[in-house]
Parts: sequence; structure tokens; C-alpha cells
Amino acid sequence: MEVASYFLEFQGIIGTLLGVALTLFTTHLLKNSGKVNFEVLDEKLIYYNHDKYGRELIQEDTSDGELNYFKVSFIVNLYNDSETPKPIKNILLELVDEQNKTIDTVVLKDEETRQFISHSYYYDELHYLNIMPKQLVRKELFYSTNLKDRENFRFVKTVNLTYQNERGKNIKINII
Repeated sequence: MEVASYFLEFQGIIGTLLGVALTLFTTHLLKNSGKVNFEVLDEKLIYYNHDKYGRELIQEDTSDGELNYFKVSFIVNLYNDSETPKPIKNILLELVDEQNKTIDTVVLKDEETRQFISHSYYYDELHYLNIMPKQLVRKELFYSTNLKDRENFRFVKTVNLTYQNERGKNIKINII
């Protein structure tokens, strides 16, 4: 009986403290809820050669022995709809063949970081992004290589973007 009377004396204070705690907990959940939304635009998977003038000649038939270069390019719009910054880590491009076997996983290059140094273009690799709350980020990404180094790239049919979200969960998005 003493506990019940003690509780009745302090019910206003106890109710206030529970209300404050519940409000803080709910506010924290609402601020951190949300995710990064992806929109992939202008995706291209091309095989090409250079003519004697240095122009790119796109090849449709990948069985041809004359292919020299392989390139995947796309634009991605990322929007963080939460109230807190969201990091995207370990951003990779997964190249898959017709039998759904992963041929290779490669690091993307960021078109915005292009620099012309010593008669060549250089690009920074994209490993992570930190997207601020309610912000839209547009990235032009690509990967390109010489097919003499990577002969098995002739058989790429599907391209996936893989990354880890802020909780360490691996996420895969189909690009092509």
C-alpha cells in the first residue's frame, strides 16, 4: 500500500519524465529514418576501337577479334531523404556474364575529377560518398579498360553497382 501511495504522490513527476523520454526517443527515430534514393540515368555499355585519327569507333559485335576497349558509363542521382548525413561506402561496379557469374568487381572513376596532365586525362577513383540531409547529388561515373588486359570483359552482359550503407548492409543496384 505504501508503494501505491508513494506513486500517487509523484505521478505528475513520473508522467513528465516518461513523456520527455518518449519524445526524445521518437524524435531520434524520426530524424534517423529515411534512406538514400538512387536514380540511374544514361547508362551505357560500349566496346570500341580507335581509328588512325584517334576517334572512337563503337563496335556492336563483341565476338570480333578487333575490339580494343571496354567502357561502362552512367549518371546517378542520389537523394538523402533523412535528417542526418548518410555515408555510402565501398562503392564498386560488378561485371556479370550471361550465366550470372561475376567476372570482376572494379572501382569506378568520377568524371568530375578529370585532370589533364602530361598529355593524358586522369580521374579520381570513387570509394565513398557522404550525402547531406535533404540533398541531391549528381555523379557521372564510369569504368574503362583495355581489353588486351581483360579479355574476359568481352562477355559482360549485366552491370551492378554495389555499396555499403551507413549500417554496413551490402546493397546491389542493377545498372545495365
